[in-house]
Amino acid sequence: MHWSDVMAKRLAERGQKHIVATGITPSGEFHIGHLREILTGDMIARAARRAGMEAELVFVVDNADPLRKVYPFLDPSYEDFIGHQLGSIPAPDVDGKPDWG
Repeated sequence: MHWSDVMAKRLAERGQKHIVATGITPSGEFHIGHLREILTGDMIARAARRAGMEAELVFVVDNADPLRKVYPFLDPSYEDFIGHQLGSIPAPDVDGKPDWG
């Protein structure tokens, strides 16, 4: 039995309708752990559906976290944005500079 089927069995003990919620905060470079987060929730939701339950996957990318530091892929001008919520600062362009457009 796959681990996600074990989780679905546990969910069935709690009812037949579930929301599987997961998410990340993209305050730094994206990495393999972000993919793991997406796949884990997806596999649990799929296993629950295979077991006859209603299951919805909700994946959130939370941009409310602050910029913690100027990462190597960012222009040094991002120093001014440290501590500001990610959703309130300009996204970097292809050169890592703030894109105000």
